[in-house]
Amino acid sequence: MMLDAVYPLADEQIAQYQRDGHILLEGVLDPACIPPYKAAIEQTVAQRNKETRALKDRDTYGKAFLQTTNLWEHNAKVAEYAHAKRFAGIAARLMGVQRVRLYHDQALFKEAGGGITPWHQDQHYWPLA
Repeated sequence: MMLDAVYPLADEQIAQYQRDGHILLEGVLDPACIPPYKAAIEQTVAQRNKETRALKDRDTYGKAFLQTTNLWEHNAKVAEYAHAKRFAGIAARLMGVQRVRLYHDQALFKEAGGGITPWHQDQHYWPLA
């Protein structure tokens, strides 16, 4: 299964990530393996979404996007994706550590006709360094 396979990272890619703090990695997933996970995520978001107000009745932040968290706790297929060895291996190698831990997952969905996402910093909400 692709989610268990090791993704080959070159030393240059690791160095680039450590220098720049980001990197674009091609071919992490075969597009053909995405649909079942996409469907599971969308289904779980629909089940977990608590927003019932019409867009016009929401504040700026409420119009920006729908947000649901820790989807992996509610759907085995999402858990399979979120805990994929392939992703964890990439993250660990890029950060130069032996293993990583999933702290939090979330899905953010922009609704048709939704509002802007105001400038903000997430460090206040996720104080990890």
